[in-house]
Amino acid sequence: MKVFNFLKNAYYRLFFFFFRMYKPNPYGGRETDAFATALAILPLTFVLMADAFIIDDIFMHIIASPIINFDFPIAFGIVVLIINYVLFFSKKRYKRIKAMFANEEKRTRHWRSFFCIVFCVFSLFGMFIIDIIFGRPPK
Repeated sequence: MKVFNFLKNAYYRLFFFFFRMYKPNPYGGRETDAFATALAILPLTFVLMADAFIIDDIFMHIIASPIINFDFPIAFGIVVLIINYVLFFSKKRYKRIKAMFANEEKRTRHWRSFFCIVFCVFSLFGMFIIDIIFGRPPK
């Protein structure tokens, strides 16, 4: 259960990282929270899709065949986008996430934001890094 709670909090923190990017003051004002949430879901979905492709690439190196069949990556992205939309807008969960991280210390917030940036960069370039290290997997 601790691993699940860690992953859930990390996922929420990544969402809050993008939420803060689109809302200049994430600790005040209610009128733009829903719009900032909708904008934050888009890069979060992109990062999750990139992570799924990285996992697929790792499995291709290990067992020489893809585990996840991405015949239609756009359809996969739309499904992930809908899941994220339902997750964050149902029962206005974005407000609870905003309250969860509202009392962060400045130093803690900076470190967590740094880890979010590192994770996003690895998500964007992770497949290329794995392919450079291990070579292109067989098809």
